[in-house]
Amino acid sequence: MLLNRLKTEVCRDWLTDSQSVTLAEIERLWCFPERVNLYGPPGSGKTLLGWTVARVLHSVVYASAHSYYMQAASGQTHVVIDNAPDDALALRRLIAELQLNDTRTVLVITTQPNHLGLPTIALPIPTHRDVDIVYRNLSLLDYYASNPLYDENLWAVIGQVL
Repeated sequence: MLLNRLKTEVCRDWLTDSQSVTLAEIERLWCFPERVNLYGPPGSGKTLLGWTVARVLHSVVYASAHSYYMQAASGQTHVVIDNAPDDALALRRLIAELQLNDTRTVLVITTQPNHLGLPTIALPIPTHRDVDIVYRNLSLLDYYASNPLYDENLWAVIGQVL
């Protein structure tokens, strides 16, 4: 239930400082049809940022490359693909599929930077301030952690309140 609320209600105001800077960079790169690779360690907030990009920039989100292959429709202009493959061959296949579907503006989210020449944006490990922002956002949704502990994984922070 919480994850569905996060997906549907996420907005710019919920982003951490590093996520806000990263969103501005994505918007800058998306001024022209572009493919951008957002990467960072697990729990850094890439998925939440992808959901925000989808809401703010009117994009379709796919949970993985596999879900894109199974569900994508031709003519979707802005797409976010979470859990995209890190290896060059699988990422090249995904980009070819995007081209076949005439999808030109794409954010691919990976844990490692690509080696295909796509513009890359790194999302750093969360700071104490980032964790505080996540706790505040969760409390706005009436979810509270009994014992807020610092963790460098924002999903672990969210998991503490579930």
